[in-house]
Amino acid sequence: MKSDNGLYTEVQTRIQSFGHLVVSTLDLQIIAVSEHVSALTDQLRVHETGTSLADFVRRCFGEAATRILTAIHEISTFQSPRKLILHNLRDRVYYINIYVFQNRLYMEWEQQEHEAILAAEMNEIGFLFEQNLYDAWSSLCFSIQKLLGFHQVAILQVAETGGSRVIAEACTAPYPVLLHTEFSEAYMSADIQAHYMGRAYLYTPDIDAETQMVETTEHIDLSPCLFKQFPAEHAFYMRSIQVVSALFLPIIIDNRFWGLVIAHHFESRRIDLQKRKLCSFIVQNAASKQAGLNKQRRLEHLADIKHAERELKSALSESKTIHAGLIRNIHTLAKLTRADGVAIYFQGENVAFGLSPNEAQLEEIITLFKQQTRRPLWKDYNFREKRALEISSAIPFAGLMVLQLNDMDDHYLVWFRKESVNRVLQIDQQDARSSVPRSEWGEAVPSFVIWERTVRNTAIPWDEHDISYALSVHNLINETIVNKSKENDRLHDELISLNNELEMLTFTLSHDLKNPLSIVKMGVQYMVEKKDVSAEQQQKWGETLLKGIADIENLVQNAVQLCQSKTYEYAKEPTPMASTIRSLCQEAQLVHNNPNCVFQLGKLHAICGEKSVLYQIFLNVIGNAVKYTSAHQAPQIAIDSVQDENWVTYQVEDNGIGIPSEHLPHVFDLFVRASNATTFDGTGVGLGLVRRIMDRLGGHISLCSELHKGTKVTMVFPRDCR
Repeated sequence: MKSDNGLYTEVQTRIQSFGHLVVSTLDLQIIAVSEHVSALTDQLRVHETGTSLADFVRRCFGEAATRILTAIHEISTFQSPRKLILHNLRDRVYYINIYVFQNRLYMEWEQQEHEAILAAEMNEIGFLFEQNLYDAWSSLCFSIQKLLGFHQVAILQVAETGGSRVIAEACTAPYPVLLHTEFSEAYMSADIQAHYMGRAYLYTPDIDAETQMVETTEHIDLSPCLFKQFPAEHAFYMRSIQVVSALFLPIIIDNRFWGLVIAHHFESRRIDLQKRKLCSFIVQNAASKQAGLNKQRRLEHLADIKHAERELKSALSESKTIHAGLIRNIHTLAKLTRADGVAIYFQGENVAFGLSPNEAQLEEIITLFKQQTRRPLWKDYNFREKRALEISSAIPFAGLMVLQLNDMDDHYLVWFRKESVNRVLQIDQQDARSSVPRSEWGEAVPSFVIWERTVRNTAIPWDEHDISYALSVHNLINETIVNKSKENDRLHDELISLNNELEMLTFTLSHDLKNPLSIVKMGVQYMVEKKDVSAEQQQKWGETLLKGIADIENLVQNAVQLCQSKTYEYAKEPTPMASTIRSLCQEAQLVHNNPNCVFQLGKLHAICGEKSVLYQIFLNVIGNAVKYTSAHQAPQIAIDSVQDENWVTYQVEDNGIGIPSEHLPHVFDLFVRASNATTFDGTGVGLGLVRRIMDRLGGHISLCSELHKGTKVTMVFPRDCR
């Protein structure tokens, strides 16, 4: 680096002691030299940076200089990406590694430990060629352990949350087992991942050995250097468990940092460069195998999702409403997201399966969701940890995922996951304000503490498979809504056609019945007015009357048969009632001029039925209750429901005028009204119509009443929607 006076100032950094490093510009001017280079060659001193790399090679490497310089020329002119040369120096064989990084030429060398890799050692990679490999990581651990002769080899996987976990291991007794150990986010932070990215491995024969200084005239990036030191957090952890030698190999899958192969030895051990390269090759191939396996599993999962989508699509299409179709598939909705419970929220009512909160808590969750900007999906694996204080009482789950199904209908799917209690190793750097130890060269040495933390109030995170399925449900429902809209348009057209047919039927009956009715009328009048009708005339008019009556009978019978052929079958679906009943109560107060009527609403369960006919039932029952309490000084109406395994029972009770006991047996007859109801508007049709609808729904209605005290109507609906 140039100082203010234009002179170069030497910058120091450090690498491990088992190698040697020289860095030059592409025009071969040396800009960095490691400390041990001068001790090895006696040809280049640390303070001699700026000399020619070509001159140094000629002076240092003797007969091999020409071959090395040829390689340097090919590398510096980008004719070749990298060169590895074997060279005998002072009766020892060295690997000389030459490459270019960021327009700087790196030349590094280290001593050879073994001449060749044995055939028996090559057999250890045989697992890579197996066709059906479903446990690549365990096989990888045992193979690398045998190749290196290390005490311990483990696979550390980094989760999307930032934490990491040991998922496979080969360990020799009596050394500590790491399998299932979990580390906090700090152990594999983004900076530490970057430390390993772009390199085949990181290795140390002795983590406690003294490092060597690299003196340079400018900043040098040591990212690709074979002798780079381990991240301070990893070095600290290894020392804490008494590891001496280590080899870490990054696992890259789908261009993403997936994890690390961690090889530990509890004694100093040198591993030859070629063997380290073989380990790197094994890891890369195992990662490729795992990537293929991941793809296969994704395809299998996608096939499961597609199958579930077809079933859900069929259920949604066959069901009268989206809500009913979801209820029928609630078990599948939970299974394919690996949730412990799921709730379907629709207009203030919910249907739940498995682990779920109470109704009040679900309302609060939906309110929180509406405050989010990320729609239609909101996921949080540590919801209880972050949001518990925003919920009214203790919640039984730890993680959730909310999917908004339709912006207009207030319709949501909410999945829940239970708490997963974990013990996590935490490695924290000590407070910077405390005294910081320094090396003999005056550099600050990071100081850490390691401790175990129990993590609660979190769940297993939602992964890409869970999210993809949830979004597929969202897309499927939107598609179904469009299809149902088209179906509704078709049904609307059919209804118009049926209405036209009904209108034609009405005109036909009114016209065609005139003639036989006129004949019957004339015959009756004749028979009444004529006192001395002969037997012949009686016979004639009798036949005429019978003919007219037969014609009327045929016309009516034909009309009935036509109507029966057009009969509409009620589609029974789970239908929320709370919103409908509240609206009917308000409307009835206005229609019957009873604004002071007080409603006491209890639990209003969903009913299996068609929304339009259920509306018709409660319109009549609630309307009667409001109408016949309008004369009371303090009108009150109570509406409540209960349910068991087979039935949903509703009761509507008022404090109105009541019904005389003699009229109770006839209250469901058409056109029949109680004697004390004549001052109120009405036709006597309502309750009769309600009973006929209840019969067709498979339910039943009953009524008890006491004069001047009020009436209680009880309606029992079947829970089975088939």
